[in-house]
Amino acid sequence: MRYANFPWRCLVSWFMLLSCGVAFSQNAPPDTQRSVALYSLKKGQRIRLEKSARSVIAGKLHALKDDSLLLSAGSTNVMAISILELQTLWVRANAAREGGRVGAILGAIPGAILGGYMAGLANIDCESHCADLTGPRLIGGAIGGLMGAAGGMTIGSLIGAAIPQWQRVYP
Repeated sequence: MRYANFPWRCLVSWFMLLSCGVAFSQNAPPDTQRSVALYSLKKGQRIRLEKSARSVIAGKLHALKDDSLLLSAGSTNVMAISILELQTLWVRANAAREGGRVGAILGAIPGAILGGYMAGLANIDCESHCADLTGPRLIGGAIGGLMGAAGGMTIGSLIGAAIPQWQRVYP
């Protein structure tokens, strides 16, 4: 009986260790954050950066050197930007994730309403032998809500994939 709570103690210990690891990983020094952000870039990727003088420069990454970024702003113009001057760094992405979230919410609500309504219509021929239709309507609403959320998330993600946006990667 002394070890009856052993699994719960293990779970709590693991949860505390993982949460401490996440908390410590988010407070990395700025140089480490900058290095991780820079080495995640790919050659030819569209980036936008802000230098210490508050000037914003956008273009494609030409090359990454030890102390500078080579950024091609045009077809022939290549600029060298010091890594130490880098204040903020963005990469070109799309809005698929946000579109999926919005689509899931907007699809779940009418899907749940329509699913509950359709479950009620399926049992409309019940006269006296059906006592209560609350259960089938709730199940139909839940299934309809999940199907609506899945369809809305798919459509929202496809629409969001066509919408470009800048995603900040440093700081």
